[in-house]
Amino acid sequence: MKIVVLLLFLFFPFSSHASGYVLEKKTVASGTGFFVNMLGNIVTNEHVVRNCKNITVKGSVDITPATLIAVDSASDLALLKVNIRPNGYAKLRLDYALQPEERVMVIGYPKEHSISGEYLIRMASIIDNKGPSGEKEWIQFTDSAEQGNSGGPLVDKKGNVIGVVRARVQFYRLNRVAGQAPPANEDIIKNGVLFKSSNIAITTNVLQDFLNRAAAPYDSILNLAEESDYSLEENASKYIVNVHCYLN
Repeated sequence: MKIVVLLLFLFFPFSSHASGYVLEKKTVASGTGFFVNMLGNIVTNEHVVRNCKNITVKGSVDITPATLIAVDSASDLALLKVNIRPNGYAKLRLDYALQPEERVMVIGYPKEHSISGEYLIRMASIIDNKGPSGEKEWIQFTDSAEQGNSGGPLVDKKGNVIGVVRARVQFYRLNRVAGQAPPANEDIIKNGVLFKSSNIAITTNVLQDFLNRAAAPYDSILNLAEESDYSLEENASKYIVNVHCYLN
């Protein structure tokens, strides 16, 4: 009997609807989004707003209803619209030459922050400007995001958005007999050995293509001067929102 060692990776969106909770007998899924212009357009993940009966946002703006106006399930992007003027909006990085170990900021509303309404910031670093199998539409960064960060911005040290947080990738080693059928995800998790975990974000070139097709204006820019952590947070706080999806 020949034993082979497989190296496998599993792709886990931060749950099918990001984080969730029950409020007054209503099931509410929660994720993150960010304004991309002063017209009230908000970017998030498609899986954050899937099957929503109603959508509201709050954070950099007071709680307000939002309308879903465009989706791309393949790239996991969605565009919302609110009828108020935001306090600011994100600028997209024009230069895609990300460097390994480049420092980045993750900001959003994971877990209990979806209830408290207070955003959480974590610093991370770039692992690769491609996905684990060379996917050009993804960026890999260190494991720093959680359920509820879905749809949030990945921000470089110059204050530009370089990606949209999407999912966690976990890498497993698994022994199996050659010729056996491929294992199910549950078998990999149960019997495999987790040896690496990272997060992925959707690149801004994919985002820009989506916004162009949706006819939503945005700014792309190449800043050269790094900002302090305080300035990064202050700027991001003007455009970040907590997206609440009411499922019933």
